[in-house]
Amino acid sequence: MAKSNFYENDKIEFGQIVLSHIQQILKLSLLDLGNPVVCGKYKTSVITLSDVLFSYYDEPMTTAYNKFKEDSNKSNGRSYRIFRELFRELLALTKRVDYFKSAVYGEDGDVQSGDDFYEDDN
Repeated sequence: MAKSNFYENDKIEFGQIVLSHIQQILKLSLLDLGNPVVCGKYKTSVITLSDVLFSYYDEPMTTAYNKFKEDSNKSNGRSYRIFRELFRELLALTKRVDYFKSAVYGEDGDVQSGDDFYEDDN
């Protein structure tokens, strides 16, 4: 039986799932991508992340994804480089759309936005 990282009653936000997926891709990128199994997992993980973030695509990301599809068809999906480029574009997308911007709680329990969290109290 598979071991779960979350208890049955714990709630997880979609952003946490995406961040966890990005972390997994980064871990795979540290392994020997010359190994066909590892490379296959890396490529599948990048495509899955692309699917998950699809509803957030903006014009630059749509252009990058279309270029990825074209390059992938030319190489029959065998080039690691094009998957790496897609992964970089997906990370840039998350930054452009402030995907991971979330509320941060101060010591008194008040919600502070990510922008004013680092401001001095002076």
